[in-house]
Amino acid sequence: MHSLRRFIANNWASRSLIKQLIVREVETRYRGSFFGVFWSVLLPLSLLAVYTLVFMGIFGAKWPRMTEQGGFEFAIQIFVGLSIFNVFGEMVQRAPGLLTENPNLIKKVVFPVETLVTVTMGNSLIHYLIQVIILFVALTAMDLSPGFTFLFIPVFVLPLCLLAIGLGLMFSSLGVYIKDLRLIIGSLLTLLLFISPVFFALQTVKEPLRTWLNLNPLAMVITNVRSAVFFPQEINWYECGATYGIAFFALILGTSTFYRLKPGFADLV
Repeated sequence: MHSLRRFIANNWASRSLIKQLIVREVETRYRGSFFGVFWSVLLPLSLLAVYTLVFMGIFGAKWPRMTEQGGFEFAIQIFVGLSIFNVFGEMVQRAPGLLTENPNLIKKVVFPVETLVTVTMGNSLIHYLIQVIILFVALTAMDLSPGFTFLFIPVFVLPLCLLAIGLGLMFSSLGVYIKDLRLIIGSLLTLLLFISPVFFALQTVKEPLRTWLNLNPLAMVITNVRSAVFFPQEINWYECGATYGIAFFALILGTSTFYRLKPGFADLV
């Protein structure tokens, strides 16, 4: 718990710096491109358009218990799942190289290196917020306006962010010592993508496999966010509480690993 309190205190003390770095990172991502930061809107829109075209126009797919707009709703369900996965995946994917790619910052004694993980998470959340807005507009345009439970999305996504930060701290510190970690994490993320209910509905999976898949925290989050949008009566608050417990455990483990390995960072990057 001491390491977690230290992480929170350092981030709070550096909150102005974190805001500046998040803004810089968002600007840097699209610097030099024709549309600039508008890509953060255009890319999700293009993905939603492609999903709709493929699943409505080509496959004529329908999500379980959906209406006559099955193809569009199938696309929306995938959009919801994939956008949540990307919040988690971007952090975990970048974490192993996060410190080694910033040696000039790591070797500065006064720079709080743990804030690099927070900045990465903040950047991911900005893009996720844009996608949530696009989701709301798309649902409204198709006369599928979500109910008030749509506002519960942050409640379900927050533990996923905390989990990603915990794993980000762990993998970023281990990545300094284990150079192959990025390749390992990349392969595991691909596996995680396909065993998470991004492209399928968890209720369509037969037991006992469904129970095993539901142990995945990502599955809990994705399922609850989809329920908040389409099936409010199916929100599972027990699973929501479980994700918070897993997230805090990951935070404690991640901060403990990070501060234990931190003394060797400057010598190895």
